[in-house]
Amino acid sequence: MTKSSEIFYKNLKQSLDECHTWPTNYLFKFIVENTPDKRNQLMSLFDSKNIAVKEKISSNSKYVSFSISHEVGSAESVIKTYQLVSKIEGIISL
Repeated sequence: MTKSSEIFYKNLKQSLDECHTWPTNYLFKFIVENTPDKRNQLMSLFDSKNIAVKEKISSNSKYVSFSISHEVGSAESVIKTYQLVSKIEGIISL
């Protein structure tokens, strides 16, 4: 991990801890290419029994946005999820 990403995640953890009481339902938002492979890669990172998912396909059907509400136990869990998701090529985390 680079020094700048270490600082980013440290600041994110601090912000998350200031704004949330753990455990909590956290809303993750992502945009990814609208292909079965990309959709499956993203959804495989979440336990399908404990999430609420909303999908919206772009007007040209090239992209899909996901709003995923998922119960997490700590800021570290949120950060770990973002780090795992960032390995999906082309994904945008909001």
